[in-house]
Amino acid sequence: MTLYGVSVGVEDELLSNALRELPENKIEILLRYYFMNMSDSEIGKLISLNRSIIYRNRTSGLSLIKKAYGGKMKKNYPMNPFSEIVKATDGETEAINRIISHYRRYIIKCSLRRLKYEFGNQTMVVDKILSGRMQTRLITKILSFEIK
Repeated sequence: MTLYGVSVGVEDELLSNALRELPENKIEILLRYYFMNMSDSEIGKLISLNRSIIYRNRTSGLSLIKKAYGGKMKKNYPMNPFSEIVKATDGETEAINRIISHYRRYIIKCSLRRLKYEFGNQTMVVDKILSGRMQTRLITKILSFEIK
C-alpha cells in the first residue's frame, strides 16, 4: 500500500489481506489515522470530507479488519507479578510507579469526557482532575492492601 507515494509494508498476512478487501478511501483514512497520527478533523480537511464521515469510515474499516481476524485481535495484557505487588504494598516507590504505569491506559480511558465547542463540534478530552484522583485512590489502595 502507498501513502503520499511512500510504500507502507504490512508484515502480518491477516492484516494485509483484510486491508486489500477494504475500499481505497477507508485504507487511506486508516493509514492516515494510525500511521500518520492525524485526527479525523485533519483527515477531513485534507480530503474535503466531514469529520463524522471520516469517523464512520475509519470505525467501519476497523470493524471489517476485526472480522477478518475472526476475533484474534484481543490482547492478553500481562499481569503485575506478585513480587511487584508485595514490594508496592511495602511502600517501595518504584514498584508503585510500575503498577500505576500498568493501569495508566485504563485510568485515562475512564477519565475521558466529551467536550462540546460553541459551534456544536465535539471531542473527547482527558479529565486531568479525575485521572489524578483515580491515581491517588489506586496508590491509597495499594498502600492499605494487606497480604497474609
